[in-house]
Amino acid sequence: MGYSTTIKASGENTKHDGIILSYFGLSTDVRVATYLTNIFRSMLDTEWGAFWRRHSKTSTASCRTARANFMCGMTYRISERLCDMKRAQSQANENNCREVVLAKDRIVDEAYEAVGIKPRRSRRGQRMVADEGAFEAGFAAGDRVSIASGALSGRKNE
Repeated sequence: MGYSTTIKASGENTKHDGIILSYFGLSTDVRVATYLTNIFRSMLDTEWGAFWRRHSKTSTASCRTARANFMCGMTYRISERLCDMKRAQSQANENNCREVVLAKDRIVDEAYEAVGIKPRRSRRGQRMVADEGAFEAGFAAGDRVSIASGALSGRKNE
């Protein structure tokens, strides 16, 4: 069985500290979510740094605009890949694990409601791409990075 997490996440944008993420769920799932968040943050920063070192002198966009567009492209592509992995995993599971996941979902949902947390929706609309080159480079970087599920399930890369 592949690893599946059931968590609720909320983010709050603070003026000076960036975004603060809060995860709510079973302790193992929260640890996995935190681990993956740190891996993805490092991955994004590493790829951005490599891109900007190569293109900072030739970019017509500001560093801030180029970074936002690069990150948008990279996270978009990584998200697509993760959704594809999840779909493939769901189709491959022919056992009764779905019942366990549904029970875990229910436990987390009930605990989340009991605490009384009211998630807020982001006010930010769709981001406009101002630097198409940075977006495309981010998208390509999202294709290059390894996100195999083997590290979490104890198996080698699939």
